Amino acid sequence: MNIENEIKKFALENAIKFKGKANKKAVISKVLGLGPDIKNDMKNITGQIDKILEEVNALDLDSQKQELLKLNPDFETEQKEKKAAQKQAAEELPPLKNAVMGKVITRMPPEPSKYSHVGHALSFLINYMYAQNYQGQCILRFEDTNPEKESKEFADAIKGDVLDYLDIKPSKTLYASDDMDKFYKLADQLVQSNHAYVCSCPSEQISKDRRAMTECPHRMQRLDLNMKLWKEMLQGKSKEYVLRLLIDMRHKNAVMRDPVIFRVIDQEHYRQKSKFKVWPMYDFENAVEDGLCKVTHVMRSNEFDTRIELQTYILRLLGMPEIEYKHYGRFNITGALTQGRKIREGIEKGEFVGWDDPRLVTLKALKRRGIVKETLYKLAKTCGMSKTQSNIDYSVIASINRNILDA
Repeated sequence: MNIENEIKKFALENAIKFKGKANKKAVISKVLGLGPDIKNDMKNITGQIDKILEEVNALDLDSQKQELLKLNPDFETEQKEKKAAQKQAAEELPPLKNAVMGKVITRMPPEPSKYSHVGHALSFLINYMYAQNYQGQCILRFEDTNPEKESKEFADAIKGDVLDYLDIKPSKTLYASDDMDKFYKLADQLVQSNHAYVCSCPSEQISKDRRAMTECPHRMQRLDLNMKLWKEMLQGKSKEYVLRLLIDMRHKNAVMRDPVIFRVIDQEHYRQKSKFKVWPMYDFENAVEDGLCKVTHVMRSNEFDTRIELQTYILRLLGMPEIEYKHYGRFNITGALTQGRKIREGIEKGEFVGWDDPRLVTLKALKRRGIVKETLYKLAKTCGMSKTQSNIDYSVIASINRNILDA
């Protein structure tokens, strides 16, 4: 090894990187990496470094590049390959904690209350791609336990978006409402073990008490009375009652202050018809379904940060395995309307021609505008698991789409 040539090469590379001026400390660090014996002759080598740095820094940038190509003809090719590798690494999803190859189970849990938009698609794809990366499973699970909002129209549309447009192949497709009997059985266990109680306080009073950290009189009801009232709820007799978890009304996390886990909704369900009168709230349904599905990793936006403690508590209470949660910043399409209620109102007023109106960012609208699925896959990798909100302008989506179509 010609140590002088190595020093000169490192000096030239560093100088080119920093607009013509090489840094002594950076060059010494590189030289020390050549081998353990270098330190033994460091005094002599430092003198060589000083001399070479003086020569290199006296050259203009073009001359430095010419000198480096003499020592390393492959320098430019190596730099291009390095940049390409860095770009590819930046677009790859970061590794998952406690993930075992072939054992990872993720899920896509849409609520069928509106048509999917870009944000939903990116969330679906992140969970799907992680499952693929670990040769695991990704479940499509409809969280359809609110008969007031959900419909077959939306469930079918989402299914079409996922299977056909995004070309996602879930390991299985499930509906949370099919597990209502299981939800009831688990709720029975919680009531019987004094971990849940029936409350008849108005919703406004419940909210007020939770803010004030005040216990309501129903909190210490006898077990037999709670069981009686719970059965009345299941029969649809006591529409004003709710079932609440007994946790801690003075908990620092407001979500943990005796949350409601079941309420009466006497309305026909698009899938279960009139079979059930009592429906689980999001945190209970979501945690239990993840447990039943044996989900190992959950990737979702950081608006759910405060829900982790409650959902983990529910899993522990029911003896279900805990889950690795990984949150990312929300995906915001600049200037786009994504709220289902407002879009629905706009359609009713004639402001939009439908859910596929080209001015919207629903998947139906994107498909109509010629956005190919590969664009959304690339966008999901690019935005990835950033903790900060991703503000995406539609022009970025259009640009990625053009590049893919022109390739």
